[in-house]
Amino acid sequence: MKNKSIEVDFDEGSSTRIALGEWFAGTTIVYAAKDDDAFGMQCDYELSTTMAVRPKEVRAVRESRRRNGSKVKKLPDDRIRDELVVIFGPDMSAKSAVTTLKHLIKKIEKEGLLTGEDADGYDVEYVGAAPRTL
Repeated sequence: MKNKSIEVDFDEGSSTRIALGEWFAGTTIVYAAKDDDAFGMQCDYELSTTMAVRPKEVRAVRESRRRNGSKVKKLPDDRIRDELVVIFGPDMSAKSAVTTLKHLIKKIEKEGLLTGEDADGYDVEYVGAAPRTL
């Protein structure tokens, strides 16, 4: 399956509040994971969901540059690279966390992983497929 650019429907599903929010902050449990290694910790977080301050850092842009033979800058040490970070809201139960993560896995397997936004919408990378050319 090839990768493509799609428009994201922010009115879909129960995550609309996050997608349409401007800024969220708090203290909660965060899990960091890479491959089969993961750990949880309590920490503060700040999220801005309506701004893209560093759009050239997203995977879609970086992979496009690689495919075109351009140099890709090393990400600064304070950036998340190939790790997964999951923020659990303080009202989410363990059962709900597992159910939600399973649904997310199915969604990514079926619909692909959003890798960044360009003028045409969001780029999507499918499991087992090379990133789409921007």
